[in-house]
Amino acid sequence: MPIINLNDHFSISGELDKAQLSELIKNGLTLLINVRPDNESAHQMSSHEWKLLCGSLDVDYQHLPVKSGCYNNQQIASFKQLIEQQKGLVHCFCRSGTRAAHLWALSQKDQRSFQQLQNLCAAKGYDLSAIKEHFA
Repeated sequence: MPIINLNDHFSISGELDKAQLSELIKNGLTLLINVRPDNESAHQMSSHEWKLLCGSLDVDYQHLPVKSGCYNNQQIASFKQLIEQQKGLVHCFCRSGTRAAHLWALSQKDQRSFQQLQNLCAAKGYDLSAIKEHFA
């Protein structure tokens, strides 16, 4: 799964493997955010396993489970707070990267228009039309 940079401090992807995590760390990763609920698919690592792995690699880890397509104001605010508190690079992953892109865009809605965010994300392969109503 490719790593997609949405800006200089934030990237997204689908499920990571350990080699990708190591590469992110080499590039300055300070926080890994997992938005996949545990047991979403058969062979995914649990949040506990991710937390142990990140702890062993000296990287902060946060689990903010979000059901695909279901974004509430509390989740958006929590996500925004997580990324705004970090001084270094933040990476967020889910199954395909879409939830990560959606949450990032929703966390930016007070700074950019829907069309600006749609253009940026579309250029990276992610469509925001499913969350357009959050921008009304």
